[in-house]
Amino acid sequence: MYNRLLFFGCSFTNVEDSNTCIEFENYRFKLSNTIGLNQISNAKNGKSNQHIIDDVYTSSNKVAHLNDIFVIQYSFFDRLGIRSDMFDNKFISICKRIIDDSCNWRDAKSINHYNNWLEYFYSKEGSIIEFEKEVNLISNWLRTSKIKFVSIGFDENMDGFSKYFYESNNFVKFDETYSMYNKAINQKLRIYDLIPENGNQDYHLNEEGHSYLSDKIIYKLKELDYIQ
Repeated sequence: MYNRLLFFGCSFTNVEDSNTCIEFENYRFKLSNTIGLNQISNAKNGKSNQHIIDDVYTSSNKVAHLNDIFVIQYSFFDRLGIRSDMFDNKFISICKRIIDDSCNWRDAKSINHYNNWLEYFYSKEGSIIEFEKEVNLISNWLRTSKIKFVSIGFDENMDGFSKYFYESNNFVKFDETYSMYNKAINQKLRIYDLIPENGNQDYHLNEEGHSYLSDKIIYKLKELDYIQ
């Protein structure tokens, strides 16, 4: 019988260290250790919400079991996720805007496309509408598949939805907000808030931030009767 935590998300769920040398334990490990369940992470730096939702759908069809819990950390609305023939029809996410020496020709073309998309085709209001639609669809699919799940929002615009949206999609609330990133800014829960003048600026969560996020997820899991 399987009983695991399956994590989905971007760098906020993936990173385990910082170029500032400030140490922390990612909330994945805190949550896994506190609940006593093994974890599998599908998170990767830079992932878009389209990519994350694709990961969730794929895992629900291939590796999920009825006792698993999906922990879905949604990313920022202005990231772009698409399937690309240039990348062998794999799903890719684009959020990098500057071409540097680390970029190969595929990366350069992707970044140019992303910058053109942001300038000519991106709509903030449209991205919010699309996010609501896509989250509703994947959550309904997970319920149909009888998969337990919890949702975490990060984008600064996470507070613009209805009460029904948050409740029906099992979103964690961070006191007065549904945006963990807004909470991190206000409560100084980022690595940057510990050393704002340091040359290596890191806007990911610090140790206190990861502990706070883990505690809030545990509260939600209990509220949903997923754990005791």
